[in-house]
Amino acid sequence: MNSRERVQAALNYEKIDRIPFDATLSIGACNKLIDYLHLPVKKMDSCNIFQLCFPEPEVLKALGIDCAYLPVHVPSNVKPYTYGEEEHVTEFGLLYKKAVSGEYEDMQVVNAPLADYELEDLDRFPWPDPNDDAIYAGLRERAKYLYENTDLALVGYFGGSMFTLASQMRGMEQWLYDLAGDPEFAVALMTRLKEYFITLYCRCLDECGEYLSFIRTDYDDYGAQNAGLISLKMYRELIRPVTDEFYDVVKKKFLSKNPNGKMMKHSCGDVFSFVNDFIDMGIDMLDPVQTNAKDMDFDTLAKAYKGKIAFHAGIDTQKILPHGTKEDVEREAKEAIEKLAMPGGYVIGPVHHLQPDVPPENFIALRDAVIKYGTFDKTL
Repeated sequence: MNSRERVQAALNYEKIDRIPFDATLSIGACNKLIDYLHLPVKKMDSCNIFQLCFPEPEVLKALGIDCAYLPVHVPSNVKPYTYGEEEHVTEFGLLYKKAVSGEYEDMQVVNAPLADYELEDLDRFPWPDPNDDAIYAGLRERAKYLYENTDLALVGYFGGSMFTLASQMRGMEQWLYDLAGDPEFAVALMTRLKEYFITLYCRCLDECGEYLSFIRTDYDDYGAQNAGLISLKMYRELIRPVTDEFYDVVKKKFLSKNPNGKMMKHSCGDVFSFVNDFIDMGIDMLDPVQTNAKDMDFDTLAKAYKGKIAFHAGIDTQKILPHGTKEDVEREAKEAIEKLAMPGGYVIGPVHHLQPDVPPENFIALRDAVIKYGTFDKTL
């Protein structure tokens, strides 16, 4: 099997030769791996505001990664983020400033552009235009090239957020107050964001949907380390009606372009109680399976949801990968494969974007452990 076939079969719960391996890399981590493996390629010098870079296929292949991510651009009236800049303003008015701690570099939001808005003020905010052609420039060409010239599974990485982006634009404290004390405003704000991202995703899928194996639908985080950020009741009453429409429209569009297309839902933290709702809404795969959060361990997840939804990632990036030994990493990978895979239904990888505090030898130990413990039939 090649990478694309392997990912597709795994997400269809079919026979596979081995567990697919996926990883998204911060620019610092990627360049450390390029050095460590002495790869004959130029180091990465660009990334998005989350420090995520998009390596060329030869780097992904050397790292054993089966997936390549396809991002979009910013609107034409917004300055693109440049790696290393001290501060940056996004199309939603969020001001990010650089934060550095040791090897770890990040951009953190320091403002809340809608903090003082009332419901009637939402019309005067300068909302970005999802029909700005600059957002989609080169997307189809890049997808077509990678599809025809590599065997990687292509993944749509188009952003999208109704809950988390709203919390950033309002400020988390105010946003939680909105949900509890002013639900009309909260729903109106999420609805604005939903409409923007429905248009954006449908445009993206018109451009390249037939080439994609799966899409990451959004980056809404509903979980903290030991509980949900909100109650399941609040989620079902306020958030789910908004996101349900988003998923429904996007999935119908995706399947019209690719009948085998799958949708992945991202949410950090303890989201155990939300997973049945994700399944009901047509989500095919749960990311990132943050196993050190409450109720998100391999055994609990497998008992409740194995075979009902596919799992993505699952290898701890808080302790095991950055601070464990190669033997610790191998044990973690072996346990994840044994408990989450059927053998289909699982794409293994680090829980979050790989950071530069992860020793390269630990990442390579993970890559090798996937082959060692995740290979089932070499003849496929």
